[in-house]
Parts: sequence; structure tokens; C-alpha cells
Amino acid sequence: MKQRVLVNSAILASFFLLPWWFAGLLAVASLFIVKDFWEILVWGFAFDIFYGLHGGAHDTFYWGTTIALILYAASVPIRKRISIS
Repeated sequence: MKQRVLVNSAILASFFLLPWWFAGLLAVASLFIVKDFWEILVWGFAFDIFYGLHGGAHDTFYWGTTIALILYAASVPIRKRISIS
């Protein structure tokens, strides 16, 4: 539990203080550090809210949330194969 709070705090700090790609890399790395890191879906949605292009010529779907969902689904079998936490 302590690890989960620490990782989410680090992602939150990097989300507001560092470039967007650093927070993204930290969230993807957290998939393999924290067991069952479903919070990546919340971070993907937050990425869409702050950095997503909505409306106009760039009428996009929630790509951050979609990518987070795909990464989470892909990390489950990978975690079982490499047996990290």
C-alpha cells in the first residue's frame, strides 16, 4: 500500500512539474513495479483532460485512456511471464 501511494505521488508530481513524456514513462514503469496498477487508467484519463486535443479539426477520441487500457491489458500476461511482484 505504501508503495502504491509513493508511486502515485511521484506520477502526480511529474505530471505537473516535468514534461508529459516523463510522467507517461513513469506510469508505464509503474505497471511492472506495483502489483495490479489499475491507476494507469486514471492517469490516462488525466492525460486526456490536460494534454488531449478535443474539438475542431482534431476531434480525437480519448487516446490516453485507450492507450492506458491497452497497456494495462498487455501488462497482465507479461507480468506473469517475467514474474515481477
